[in-house]
Amino acid sequence: MTGTYCSSCGAERVPGASFCANCGAAVAGPPVGQPAAPGAGQGSVEARTTQAQQYDGDQYPTAAGADQPPPQPIYAAQQPPVPPAYSAQQPPVPPAYPAQPTYPGEQAQYPSQQAQYPNQPGSYSGQPSPYADQQYAGQPQQPWAATASYPAGPAQPASAPWGAAPAAGPARTGTPGRSAVDALLTGDWGGAARTAAISVGAMLLVSLVGMLLLTEGGVGFRETLALVLAGACLAVGGDAYAEADAETFGTSFSVGLLPLTVTLVGLGLLGWLFAKQVRKLGPTSTTEVVLHGVRTALVFTAFFLPLSLLTRYSTEATDVIGLVGRLGVGVVSTVIGALLFAVAVLGLTALLHRSTVLPGRWAVVRDKALAPLFAAVAVFSVGVLAVLAGLIYGLIEEDNKLAQLGGAVLGAGNGALASVLWAAGVPMNVDGSTTATPLGQFTPQGSESITLFTFTDTSAWFWLAPVLLLAVMVLVATALAVRQNTIEDARREGFRYAGALALVAFVATLLLRIGVDGEASEFTTAANGSIMFNPLMAAFVLAIWGVLTGLLAPVVAAKVSGGFVAGVRRRFGAAVEPTPPVY
Repeated sequence: MTGTYCSSCGAERVPGASFCANCGAAVAGPPVGQPAAPGAGQGSVEARTTQAQQYDGDQYPTAAGADQPPPQPIYAAQQPPVPPAYSAQQPPVPPAYPAQPTYPGEQAQYPSQQAQYPNQPGSYSGQPSPYADQQYAGQPQQPWAATASYPAGPAQPASAPWGAAPAAGPARTGTPGRSAVDALLTGDWGGAARTAAISVGAMLLVSLVGMLLLTEGGVGFRETLALVLAGACLAVGGDAYAEADAETFGTSFSVGLLPLTVTLVGLGLLGWLFAKQVRKLGPTSTTEVVLHGVRTALVFTAFFLPLSLLTRYSTEATDVIGLVGRLGVGVVSTVIGALLFAVAVLGLTALLHRSTVLPGRWAVVRDKALAPLFAAVAVFSVGVLAVLAGLIYGLIEEDNKLAQLGGAVLGAGNGALASVLWAAGVPMNVDGSTTATPLGQFTPQGSESITLFTFTDTSAWFWLAPVLLLAVMVLVATALAVRQNTIEDARREGFRYAGALALVAFVATLLLRIGVDGEASEFTTAANGSIMFNPLMAAFVLAIWGVLTGLLAPVVAAKVSGGFVAGVRRRFGAAVEPTPPVY
């Protein structure tokens, strides 16, 4: 008896069936030992496709009247290969039943995939697997994830639900592991060193000119160098000291005095150069600005460590002050003072600079406070006129003209600030006390106030100082008022102007303080004294002046010419109108 066999899998085929009951492959030719049926193998591909799609995927196609064989087990080797990447994360593929070709040559579409399983059952050597292109030829398929016969691969990450954040964070935009310390150490140290070097160099230059004029070139090179370096160290808060040995009664004293011309020149340059570097950075984060300020402050402070050490030297009896002992400036007080000054100036510059990004509310406060603050500084700068007037009078009436010029170079800043405070009516307090143990705890104390009346008793010309101060404050307040758009805004600007004057006056009193401490070991005597303005009183008095001139400014602004208003707005800009809310 001649049987019929499937040309794909070799299983015995039911006579007359169009598909193999074992593998489901379409009959490619006439059965073995039987002639080809009329029309068999003929017809279009579309007809055969339609015939193949009429069968349900859960049923095996059989000939009419043929017995339905039981479903054959599906081997793991017959399953399609797992995609190489993250198969557990892929959704199950819906079963599809594409049309199957009936030509033997089209059955080997995926020979490369079958090469991975050379020993699977039902395949013959040299013959392509019938399951390469028959993955969905009506056979019930199992989901890929449920196939347990695949070899275990590397563990894959579990799939996340739709909309959940990815397991790994977004890629870093900066250097991996870059902390604040790394950013500080790898930042622009060259720019910070250049800014600090220029500032310290300017301070040394002003100190050199002042000391040469003050001493009239009458001391040696070593003493002149020590005085120049001491002037720079005093300008940042260092305390000058002198220690005499027993030949001069074993006395010692220290003086804390800021030559404000040197201070203002150095710190002004430091803030200006730092502002230029901040402007080059553009709108950046506050962290970058703070880190660059820290670098600049550290370098600026480091310059004063060797400078304060070089101020120390031993004196002889023929020297300037006639003491035999040691002179110098305290290292600790100099370094701490330089650091505090640098932090204050750089912090204020970064805070007020428009390139520094601040939160919305703080940015609005900064924009409103800039103009009144600059106006208050302009008022105090008028004190330079008093310094010039005093210098001209001294050069005409007094001797030692070079020493007067030297004193003016070093102390012009002190004279300008003090003259404004005196003209406003703020008294300067001079306090001192002495303690002598051998004399029965004798502690004499004394205090004295130097006010505007002290000067007017000497000459009536000093009454011009408050008049000039009032005129300048009204002019500055009027310039602030014409920048505003309404009378109410001008009055509010006047109150901000008063607050700025109070703040500048408070700072000025701290800069003008002079402290003296002395001790004599032979008599167990200690003395100390201070010369300073009362900070709270100065702030209160200048605030009163600011309120009065601020309220008077809108009245004056209504009388000024349009040219003055146009000039002020062209030079300093007009106040920005608040943006109305959007509904």
